[in-house]
Amino acid sequence: MTTTTLSRRLTLGVLCAFAFALPLAAQAKPATLEVSGEGQVQIAPDRAGLSATLWEKTPLRDEGENAAPGELEQARSALERRMSQLIDTLVAAGVARERIHAGSLSIQPEILYTSGDGQPNRSRISVERPIQLDIEQLDRLPTVLEALTQAGVDRLDGVSYDVADRGAVEDRALAAAVARAEGKARAIAASLSLELGPVLEVVEGDAPRFQPRMMAMAEGRVADSVDYNPGEIGVEARITLRYALEE
Repeated sequence: MTTTTLSRRLTLGVLCAFAFALPLAAQAKPATLEVSGEGQVQIAPDRAGLSATLWEKTPLRDEGENAAPGELEQARSALERRMSQLIDTLVAAGVARERIHAGSLSIQPEILYTSGDGQPNRSRISVERPIQLDIEQLDRLPTVLEALTQAGVDRLDGVSYDVADRGAVEDRALAAAVARAEGKARAIAASLSLELGPVLEVVEGDAPRFQPRMMAMAEGRVADSVDYNPGEIGVEARITLRYALEE
């Protein structure tokens, strides 16, 4: 074997070893630590929303029998008159007119089934309109509910409490989640005698979740002095942090 041939083989061997070493070096990843944290904020609500429905119904008739002329129009006119009066009553109770949302008219047939004794089923037409209210001053809520009751709403779906500035509350929940994740990372690193490096990645979990409260009435009160207890609204957030670990 000549000196030139040996040199070429040695050079080729070094190059091959270097070529194998490159992927191994490229695949090497720095050590990391990934932790998740949850944060929750409890806050008193500062606004409320409620919904109610008004309806008028045509007289009952045997199923398949046509309504008398004008019955449906009479029901619709009576409903519109009641809705107009209700809105005026709510404005007088302190609800801003732009915070009153009267929904569109709906017409639904109703069938009242008999007990099967040979009598025909009875039917009628229900004319309905919903109304939604945004109450920006909670101290007005008892007055508003009294106004709705006196106006004879046909269905009241209850009160849901909320906060006006949801963004600020969500930020507080996220900050609490980050603080929790950071605390967990420091505790884990300390217990393993590791050194935390910079944060490499931040991943927010699902959007912060509000847990609104429905209206709760204090027990043991007479009807004309009911207390409305909104309680607190819970807001939850979740954050995942990935840290580099330093040697």
